[in-house]
Amino acid sequence: MAPFFHLTRGGPAHQPPGGLQGRASDILFHAEEMRKTKHRMITLYAAHCGCRDDQVE
Repeated sequence: MAPFFHLTRGGPAHQPPGGLQGRASDILFHAEEMRKTKHRMITLYAAHCGCRDDQVE
């Protein structure tokens, strides 16, 4: 069975949301990685459903 993701949470459903800590550069790096992951998940979901990215988001 494939893992289930909540696209609005930005992570797998089995992982609790966590806080970001550290220097500003570290936080920006992690925020950008989360943005890329969300975009990738939306793209994959849209392709699987046969619709456009903006219809998913």
